[in-house]
Parts: sequence; C-alpha cells; structure tokens
Amino acid sequence: MAGGSWGCLPLATPGSTPVNLDAWSRQYLGWETPQTPSSGTITLGTPFNGQHSAVRLSSPSHRSTEYFLAEVRALSGWDAGLGGLRGFSGVAGFIGGLLILHVDDTVGSGSLDQANDFNKYVAGQNQGCMAVEANGSYMASNGSPSNVARGSAYTLWYNGNPNYFGDGTFTGSSSPNSNFYNGTTSGIELRSISAGGTTMTADLTVPAPAVPVAGLVVAPQAHSLAVGGTVTLTASITPDNASNPSVTWTSDNPSVATVTPLLASGNIAAVTRGATVRAISNGTARITVSTTDGSNLTATSTITVGGGGSGSGGGGCSVGAGATIPAVLLLMVPLAMLLKRK
Repeated sequence: MAGGSWGCLPLATPGSTPVNLDAWSRQYLGWETPQTPSSGTITLGTPFNGQHSAVRLSSPSHRSTEYFLAEVRALSGWDAGLGGLRGFSGVAGFIGGLLILHVDDTVGSGSLDQANDFNKYVAGQNQGCMAVEANGSYMASNGSPSNVARGSAYTLWYNGNPNYFGDGTFTGSSSPNSNFYNGTTSGIELRSISAGGTTMTADLTVPAPAVPVAGLVVAPQAHSLAVGGTVTLTASITPDNASNPSVTWTSDNPSVATVTPLLASGNIAAVTRGATVRAISNGTARITVSTTDGSNLTATSTITVGGGGSGSGGGGCSVGAGATIPAVLLLMVPLAMLLKRK
C-alpha cells in the first residue's frame, strides 16, 4: 500500500498534509461553483482565498457537458503538501502553477457513488476528467493515457516552466491544445500565463455567448397580384446583433405563387432579409419566413392571385376598381359618337 508521499511535506507523517481536491471534485460535491469569465485578463487564486479559485471555460456552440476547468495550485495552505512534487520533479524554486482539466460529464454513469466509472480507463475512449499536462499530451490519439508527466511539477502551466511541451500557450493550435475530443476547435485560449504563485494571471479568450433572434416581422403581411406579377417581401430581425440572422422562405402553394430569396441587406435598426414572390396562377398562397438559429420564429404573408391584383397581367387597360376594357372597344367609342351626330 502506498504511503501517500505525493502530498507529504518533507519529514511529515504520510497522510498528515492531504492536498486540496481538484476543481472538478469541488464542483461535483457542491463546494464551489466555478466562475465563467468573459475574454480579457483574468486573475486566479488558490482555492478558498477569495479570488476566482476556478474558472469554467466552454463554447456556446458546443455541448455544455464538455468544457475545461482552470485553477491555481500553489505550495501554500491546503496545497502545502504539493511540496512532494518539488522533490519528485527536481524543479528548483517551483511554487505552483495553473492546473487545466478537460472534462466530459457524459462519461460513465454520471455518478461517483455508483459504478464509479467516470475516470475509468477504456481503450480508445476519453476519460471523464483529465489534466492537460503542460509538458506533454494528456491523452494520445488512440485514447491511451499519457506517460509523459504523470503528476510532476511540469504538468502545471506557469511562466518559467522549463519543460513546456509547446510554447506555453493553450490554444486550438498549441500542443497540447484546447480542442474538444471530437476534434472541433473550442475557441478557448490562454496566453501570457504568469509565473506560479498563490495568485496568477492570464489573457483569456472565450467564444462570445450566442445572441438569439428575439423578433421576426414580414412586410407586407398581405398582398394581391395579377398572374405574372411580382412583389418583394422583407423580413426584419431583432436584435441587430443576433448571432445567426439568416432565414428561410417557403410557399405553401408554389403552383399559385413562388418565392425566391434575395441577398441579405443590412440596415441600422435591424437585420433585413428579402425575397421575391411571383404570381403563377389564380388562388392563394401563404409565404412563410423562418429563423434558423433555433429560436423557431416564423412570420407569414398571404398572397392572393387573381383579377384586380397589382403587377403586370397582360395587355389590358385598368379602369376604375380593377375593371379591364379591351383596347378595341376604346377605339369604337369615338366612332359611334361621330355616326350619332350625322
């Protein structure tokens, strides 16, 4: 049985100086809710010292069950026993660094109280919570655990780490990187990581939260056309900074009226999309515009095709309330008047 030397201070009784739990364990037990900072320079402190002791880094375009946790681990307080790492690694002057964890909450049964398979090693699969080792890949491409670091001081991220595997940045192109297990880029970056200590700083980049579409209006909401006529419909989306303002157009009766999307045209107040409706035959068609960002908003314009509609409908002359008189009859009227005078 092991003597617990990993968390043991020099000359101390093994087990007398247990190190603090990691950020995922504290989150799981409900001891701490990691912060979710925006992009910018962040300041992190050791657990329970009043600073952000852990941050949760995720992407709004990816599932919420896969993310990264970052926290400071320094040779003080609860982590005084990390001094055992100093002797193991032989890093002179090592006082701590930034621990980065890659978490996938979908692994295993989802509970440590039952099967306890959250971090069970299965060939070809990622584990539930793995340290992203600054001095090597924390998970080989085949899913096998890395044997590069296994818990040395080089595992932590800090300015001055003499054994960085990459260039000391944590990005989508660094090694190891911040990509998700399926290979997609997370957009998460940590740069300019400071020297180790009880307080550390880093320049953080995280994807901005998605802005959903809140409103959708189509104009005109109703219109009449003659066969062959056209009308342009516009769909206005709010807010104007919606992350995905694209829309789709459909006709429920294309034999009566078809719809063709136009190129996007922006304005100051809202994001506007347009479409051309063409009348094909007499009848009624409902033209529906729909958002594509998951907000599931729709708006409808009713198009009526028949006599009296606007648009080009042939060679007739429109008179009064939509009545059409053939041109030959208009020529016959003056002739009849002349004959009557005789």
